[in-house]
Amino acid sequence: MISCHITDLLKCGRVNGMGLSSKSVQAILIMMKSVFKYGETEYNLKDPAKNIPLPKSAHREIEVFTITEMLKIRSNALCDNCLHLGILLSLYTGLRIGEICALKWKDIDIAEQVIHVRKTIQRIKNPDPTPPKTVVIIDDPKSSRSIRDIPIPTFMLSMLADIKLNMCAENYFLTCSLKHTEPRTYLYSYKKFLEHIGVEYRNFHVLRHTFATECIKRGIDVKTVSELLGHASVKTTLERYVHSNMDMKRKQLEKLYECV
Repeated sequence: MISCHITDLLKCGRVNGMGLSSKSVQAILIMMKSVFKYGETEYNLKDPAKNIPLPKSAHREIEVFTITEMLKIRSNALCDNCLHLGILLSLYTGLRIGEICALKWKDIDIAEQVIHVRKTIQRIKNPDPTPPKTVVIIDDPKSSRSIRDIPIPTFMLSMLADIKLNMCAENYFLTCSLKHTEPRTYLYSYKKFLEHIGVEYRNFHVLRHTFATECIKRGIDVKTVSELLGHASVKTTLERYVHSNMDMKRKQLEKLYECV
């Protein structure tokens, strides 16, 4: 029964029907094993999870936009449409979709040329058994390191400054009003934008992956990239984005050949 439950979590454990990651399921199973182990030790109960192995973390290639696609997104999104500017911010700062949805104009600091990331919006399972099944919440980011300041891309600065002149500080960045939009709704706008400019659809998180991958490729140190992304630890950034391919290996060895 527990094995079936683990399989279900991997296949469709999320509120939206998608599967949980191997890492999340590992954490759940470890907690379950701890509870059953306590029951076995203290009350001599049988441990039904004793021989159930932890699911292995599947190594997946990070999907990214090509340079050509990045430039196409940039040329079409750099306008006074804040829904489009949000896409550009994710591509050039690594902001998560929930962070962009929660962003207010008071968080866009033109004088200091930084974005203050302080909140995130997400849809979660409703703890109340009465409808609706899910609710939207505005909360602190997932970890303390996600609360961060990110430099505003210089090519976006004047556009953002002009728009902010006519904005109330409490207005949300994407809607330019006191009413926020949620990630699920924003994903629809993102998909329509890619269709309109002729770029193949990829998950919104691929914008963030692209930013991180390009940072690493251009020699930005891992600690800085990790801080920009708001990762809980540098280890997460290393495991996810720092990998060596044959071209990189060859270039590094060429440096050795030139010196010795």
